[in-house]
Amino acid sequence: MRQYYGALYQTPYLYSSSALERYFNHAKDEDEVKAIQHHMQRHDVYDEPSYDGFMKVTKLIQKDQFEEYETDWDELETMFKPFVQWDGTIRLRPNRYAGKNALIESEEF
Repeated sequence: MRQYYGALYQTPYLYSSSALERYFNHAKDEDEVKAIQHHMQRHDVYDEPSYDGFMKVTKLIQKDQFEEYETDWDELETMFKPFVQWDGTIRLRPNRYAGKNALIESEEF
């Protein structure tokens, strides 16, 4: 974490929303984003709708944290094997033979 992100944990005053937005846009890793989030939470402006600028930064952080990723179903199928429990619920178990030659036997479904 770069020094000025670490300062967000210690400074007694609130950085402006525009400064925090610039920090967010230049953040290189999750720790730097967490520093911005913690700073805003400490000053009670994180996810506070009455502060428009800080709300914008909050939405940027939340979008970054909860970004959806595409699922490669073929890869998922090779990594896990579904099975039916005694009560009828379907569970996934890690496939011990995951890899190029992974086989899922249809008799087990």
